[in-house]
Amino acid sequence: MAERVSQIAFSIPLVCLVPSLYAKAAQLVTQWPFSLHKSIPDPLQSYLLFNEQGLAYHSANIDGKPLRIDFNAYPFEYRRYFGGGVKEVLAKAVGIKAGVRPRILDVTAGLGSDAFILAALGACVTLVEKSPVVAALLEDGLKRAMLHTETQTWILERMQLCYDEGCKVLAHLSAQDKNAFDTIYLDPMFPAKKKSALVKKEMRILAEITAGEDNSERLFQFALQAMQKQAGTRLPKRIVVKRPHYASYILNKKPDVIYKMKKHRFDVYLCF
Repeated sequence: MAERVSQIAFSIPLVCLVPSLYAKAAQLVTQWPFSLHKSIPDPLQSYLLFNEQGLAYHSANIDGKPLRIDFNAYPFEYRRYFGGGVKEVLAKAVGIKAGVRPRILDVTAGLGSDAFILAALGACVTLVEKSPVVAALLEDGLKRAMLHTETQTWILERMQLCYDEGCKVLAHLSAQDKNAFDTIYLDPMFPAKKKSALVKKEMRILAEITAGEDNSERLFQFALQAMQKQAGTRLPKRIVVKRPHYASYILNKKPDVIYKMKKHRFDVYLCF
């Protein structure tokens, strides 16, 4: 499921309390840079828990349910059926329209929400994630989604997870690459306004895992270079940057097209 181009130094406890699952947990430790534990560590330490429900991240700093990616949960199903389909703003921004399903490189995959919806609409999406914790959670979520008849086929055919740094992936793209993409999608972490409502828990946990790192400007620069290499091929190329409604343009570069929503917008940069 996950293609690993490079390994990123990291270590976090992976806890398995179910003896019948020890073998699978041990396999995860060989696959990811985690350390296997058969008991819950110090309560002040965050950890991953592997059980019959899959993989989940338990935060030592944020109360509430652990973070588990479930693409068949209600929010995803509701959006798939009632989110507007190809008329959804996200779909328009990435270039989905009648008869056109772009190949999308999501270089900031995060929890995979937008990538999942785009794949449901028929686009082929490569999800790039450099955090081993987030990538492992994504892979686990995709594996469990493949157990459902409705989502199995198109996840296998339209979604690929790549555990690597986005800038490295972008730097190796070329016009001759058989896996060249039509759209590069960036949804970087962005600090909330001080007076805004509390950011929902999933985003706070994601910020904790990734240490709130924002390399969006560097990613954007690499994306521009990658798309310039591919200019003139099958479809007009585009870079789509998801931004809060109040945020300035990335690198102060004005987009060619802007799609606005209530709380955020999609800045689209066209490359021909």
